[in-house]
Amino acid sequence: MEALVGQAGVLNPLFEGDDSARDVDSAIYQGLTTVDAGQNVVGLLATDWAISNDHMTYTFNIRTGVRWADGQAFTAEDVLFTYHVLQDLEYQQPGAAFWRQVGIAAGGPNQVVFTLKAPSAGFPLALRMGIIAKHLFGGMAPAQILASDFSGIRAMGTGPFKVGGINSLGITLDRNPFADPQPYLDHLILRTYPVSDPQMAIRAVLQGAADLVGGLEPPEVLALQGRTDVNIQEVRTFTNAFVAFNPDATGKQFFSDVKVRLALTQAVDRQRLVNEVLAGRGDTDPTPIPSGDWAYSTSAGRSAF
Repeated sequence: MEALVGQAGVLNPLFEGDDSARDVDSAIYQGLTTVDAGQNVVGLLATDWAISNDHMTYTFNIRTGVRWADGQAFTAEDVLFTYHVLQDLEYQQPGAAFWRQVGIAAGGPNQVVFTLKAPSAGFPLALRMGIIAKHLFGGMAPAQILASDFSGIRAMGTGPFKVGGINSLGITLDRNPFADPQPYLDHLILRTYPVSDPQMAIRAVLQGAADLVGGLEPPEVLALQGRTDVNIQEVRTFTNAFVAFNPDATGKQFFSDVKVRLALTQAVDRQRLVNEVLAGRGDTDPTPIPSGDWAYSTSAGRSAF
């Protein structure tokens, strides 16, 4: 049993609105790509892909032999359907404008071709979004997909689990009998606790009511260190925080001068912020590309500040 801070909303990767839903969806759905432990973008529902010489056309080879949790075959049609929903004018979720600028069409057998308007080295990373089943949602408008039971109590994908039940206490996920590889667990119960009191989730673990809880803040980790009844596992999350200056519109009078922007940038003591706000659990970003990002290179120029 996992303690989940916050009630999960819609269980559909095209309509995720909160971190709890994203956590649950990650056990249900799969995308064309994923990120491995070394922060490399690798194929998941795609076996591999080819990039055109001008770096604007990506041809993805879709994995065969994959089945949805109800036994239906997964095909390239499901991929096309998913991304065409993202392009639907009635689809108003964040990111919709981006997908409407991308050409998406069938290629050869088991192939989907994406055509960009300009090169984008990070494009394969955008294809981590979970694929939804055409045979479940075909013919529905985006609003109908959002409201469907298959985006909630009957949610299923090609991932290791499917929804077995939802109640006021949490969500029960059952093993997807067609998942490959099969998960080690028959069931995964996600017990939800209020966002207003995340300590309840921690207490649930300490009292044996739950087996694990994730997403703890540094002060909460510090409070648990030294205890012999819990095992703390720290991992790099590869998230980043930054402040951006807007030299246009209302910010023009303050930030239009590049020297002002540079001075403010150099005045920020990044290491002190990491030490005092994150209890040292973080890295300073010497360039606009975070050091944990797949695109970061130690050979890139960096500021002395």
